[in-house]
Amino acid sequence: LDVVGRILRLMGSNLEPIVEARALPEIDEQRVSAAKARRMLDWRASTPLDVGLRATIAWYRDRLGRAA
Repeated sequence: LDVVGRILRLMGSNLEPIVEARALPEIDEQRVSAAKARRMLDWRASTPLDVGLRATIAWYRDRLGRAA
């Protein structure tokens, strides 16, 4: 929901996500971490999340039009 909220904010949207817990069996809580990639590969993100999301939104808008 955090990522969805960021995308909606960056798009200037006032939409609210609808969460329908229909997928069974679904994991109750999911978390993503880059810790293993940092530890094993010495990997670091080079682009902040909001910067990457803005670029992705711009890419889709360029290809699909302003409604995207």
